[in-house]
Amino acid sequence: MTVIATPECDKLLAVQSASQSIGMFVKWIREHKKFILADYLGDPEACGGYELFPDHTPVEELLAEYFDIDLDKVERERAQQLELQREAANSQRLLEVMG
Repeated sequence: MTVIATPECDKLLAVQSASQSIGMFVKWIREHKKFILADYLGDPEACGGYELFPDHTPVEELLAEYFDIDLDKVERERAQQLELQREAANSQRLLEVMG
């Protein structure tokens, strides 16, 4: 069976426990304390200065950015793994039919 490298998936697994804890806290603080993340937008030199705007970035994306994980790469690696598993299952079925 072919084995492929999955460095992004490996990084994701390595931080899974910490990521889950942080994610649960962020979700809790958003839901129970009604806190929101916000971002400053605008020009401090302009008459209005900065304004705060809600940042509704999903928790999963925040965590991926914090842990320097590329979610697109994770998805590609998972898709490659699934394709290899399908190929192996198809080969096994073919062997069973022929044998």
